[in-house]
Amino acid sequence: MSFDAIGAFDASVAALGHSYHRDFMPEPVTAFFDESGKLANNEFVCFGGIASEQSNMLAFANTWSDLLIARGLPHFSMKEAMNFTGPFEGWRARTSERDQLLRDLLLSTSQVNRVSCAFSSIQFRALPQEERKAYHDPAYMLFEGCVKAVISRNPQVGIIVTCDLSEEYSERCLKMYHKMRKRWPEIKQRCFALSFADDERLPQLQAADMIAYLQRASKIRESRAPEAVIAEMIGILERKREVQTVHYQERELGGAVITPPAPTK
Repeated sequence: MSFDAIGAFDASVAALGHSYHRDFMPEPVTAFFDESGKLANNEFVCFGGIASEQSNMLAFANTWSDLLIARGLPHFSMKEAMNFTGPFEGWRARTSERDQLLRDLLLSTSQVNRVSCAFSSIQFRALPQEERKAYHDPAYMLFEGCVKAVISRNPQVGIIVTCDLSEEYSERCLKMYHKMRKRWPEIKQRCFALSFADDERLPQLQAADMIAYLQRASKIRESRAPEAVIAEMIGILERKREVQTVHYQERELGGAVITPPAPTK
């Protein structure tokens, strides 16, 4: 885990915060998103992530990093944790320890807003061809839904979005970002920066991976029962959520869910 990378990222965002339009509050909201599921071979496509002011986000990142460092883990992904690969290779005899780490990591995200949105791939493919062309891509609709949820939660504040750096994903996110700004004047005004980062270096993107993974696991649990720890985490994730209806080209397509940070004691 590189604290230098976290610090450098936070410093760069802070620099943006001092130079952007004076109509916004001094501290922009930073949002980190990831995707789970593909249209071609999954029942649901999901977007998920976290969002908060920079100060809260840095405190969260430190908490997440401390949990991993305490267990000798350089980084985290849900797929590796559940399949005992990558840093979790050799953890099959430590399943209870892994499960407690998963709970602790998820609970650490209560310091920030958790955001997620899902859409049925089956429902999308069942639409008439003209409608599919009009809606373009369910991943875009979910990206837009998550950004709108963050914007509605944070009026009059600038939004900085960060996504995973992987080549295929980052190219698609950039196209979706430009499309959003063309479609929605408020998003163009408020969501003024998009960046990409290596998810192995940023706890915020590792948390986004977890939120997206759990959102999809929640949607498919009727057809595919999750492991006990995942079912427990879904229950934690779904506490005190607020649902925001997402409309796309005047058609209601579902809800983005956002969980406010837990009150500080």
